Amino acid sequence: MSGIASILNISNRDSKPADIRKLIDPLSFRGKDKINFISEGPLSMLQCMFIATEEDKKEILPSKHIDPSIMIASDSRIDNREELINLLNINNLDLTDSEIIVHAYKRWRLNIGKYLIGAFAIIIYDFDREELFCIRDQIGFRPLYYTLTEDKLIVSSSIDSIKKELGLKVSINKKRIIDYLLFSCGKKDETFFEEIHKLPKASFLSYKDSNLEIKEYYNLNDLKKKKLPFSEDYSKEFKEIFFEVIKSQMRTPNKKIVSALSGGLDSTSITRTLAHLNTDNSIESISAIFKGLKGEAKEKTDELEYMKSAMSKNFKSNFIELKNIGPISSLESSQKYHDVPVSAINGYVHIPMLMKAKELGSKVLFDGFDGDTVISHGLEKLYDYSRKLKYLTLYKERKKVDRIYGFKTSKSWIIKNYIIKPLIPLRIDYYRKFLFNKKSFPGNLFELFTKKVKKQIKGFSYIKNFYGFYPYQYSSSAKNFHIRAINYPIWEYGIEMIETHALEQGIEMRFPFFDLRLIEFCVCLPLEEKNKNGINRHILRKAMKGIVPEKILNRLDKSNIGAFAEKEIREIDHDQFFSSLKQKNILNDIVDFNYFNDVIKKNVEKDLVSGNNDLSRYYLLYSLNYWLESLENT
Repeated sequence: MSGIASILNISNRDSKPADIRKLIDPLSFRGKDKINFISEGPLSMLQCMFIATEEDKKEILPSKHIDPSIMIASDSRIDNREELINLLNINNLDLTDSEIIVHAYKRWRLNIGKYLIGAFAIIIYDFDREELFCIRDQIGFRPLYYTLTEDKLIVSSSIDSIKKELGLKVSINKKRIIDYLLFSCGKKDETFFEEIHKLPKASFLSYKDSNLEIKEYYNLNDLKKKKLPFSEDYSKEFKEIFFEVIKSQMRTPNKKIVSALSGGLDSTSITRTLAHLNTDNSIESISAIFKGLKGEAKEKTDELEYMKSAMSKNFKSNFIELKNIGPISSLESSQKYHDVPVSAINGYVHIPMLMKAKELGSKVLFDGFDGDTVISHGLEKLYDYSRKLKYLTLYKERKKVDRIYGFKTSKSWIIKNYIIKPLIPLRIDYYRKFLFNKKSFPGNLFELFTKKVKKQIKGFSYIKNFYGFYPYQYSSSAKNFHIRAINYPIWEYGIEMIETHALEQGIEMRFPFFDLRLIEFCVCLPLEEKNKNGINRHILRKAMKGIVPEKILNRLDKSNIGAFAEKEIREIDHDQFFSSLKQKNILNDIVDFNYFNDVIKKNVEKDLVSGNNDLSRYYLLYSLNYWLESLENT
């Protein structure tokens, strides 16, 4: 990961090196290994380089040496290097990633995104075409923000660096705050500041002849279903792709690789595969043990039994004890380099693991972040059976799920949820439940807001405009369900937050399950390969036989680390917090504090191990308040 930025002077053709120098400080946390900038003609470019691969050692960025007509800054790790080198007919396997990117740009220009796989945010200025071109990867690993003023176009990896250039000419985006409190994240192109925009994932920016164009270059919806002759063929191909993904991400500057190991199916699959592919026994794992929990909370969180099952002589295991740490005590560290309020209540868990990875001498940490979403639970097929009027098959499959997971669903429940509800085109009951269900928040989520905001979010349009669809419109296909789950903005935000934690420790995160090749394969799988006989992630369990221990392959539950976070939130001085909130004028326009004081605060003070998302929603308010205070202090 690196920090990149550019300033394109529109009115004044001469670039000013002093302007780009101002951005070094707010960008340097993203990379301190090499810092360089270039100013030429109308453009200045900056790169704060983080060395994450062997090839990175040879990078000198920003650069014009590859092609004198092209200036490039690149926060990138290209994972399909060999494929690109073959497509481009290049006879040099030792090229740096940026050199490959320049060759690819010269061949495919604005279509370059269709060929690149990996984590990347790229800024290119084409002097011959007098065009600025920026692009982000399909998943959204690497951030890129921009603002267009009367005299300049500023692009950067960091919101704070753009604010530095703009000075005091920024204002809080109230709509983004509302989205944050409702959805825990925002729309793909919005930030918390009116003047600063986010380049959406899988999109490029082009500025030429005073015209700014933002265009999506990739969409999972364009993929076609995959059909292979036999079931065995699917698991064989999945395994080949999974191994290829892991191998392509094993590039490091010092051959030291560390993997987070929770004892779950996803993290064990990654760690065991790393050890399988790496024969010199240089792989190490890090496992977190939660201390201080008792009773039900301990039962939900304790993974030690499964962690021990995942161990192997082929890699060294490390354990760290998580104590005296939580979402509140870690908020300062979590927020330090984060441009937006922290929304993930469990995000702090990565901090001690990253510190341990640094201690072990690694510059990379592998993580099984939300692999189950990528592979898919497969239960969406039940709605597909309903949509296709296969009610007998639906009933039989539902009984299998009941048997596996211990559910007890009646015939009437199945008729209500899988036959009647899919016939409701607009899913009216979802809107009712989302905003008016008292179990969705301590009290009524809709009542959290002032009358002015209530009018703004009233109706289906607000939810639909945010998601682009009605989230639980069951008349949709299972494939669309899967794609929507992967595209939900919270995952991109979660990845960015974890990577920000990692940068503080000088670590680059690797998320194999979010590799585009693996996502494409899983999205196109037949439903039976995702869920078979009521068991989810069937294809992963089948492909990992002989690599992952049977005890973990046969595991159907997951730990709940949320219990570890609850203690700190219940211990908040709620009166002091309430008073602090009321002092924020901008929040007075958004939040109904009388309702907050009378209902929400009282509920939070109770025993909240309820699974109703009470704590996470309360944490959003707490984190938002902390972020606003940090803005005031700076």
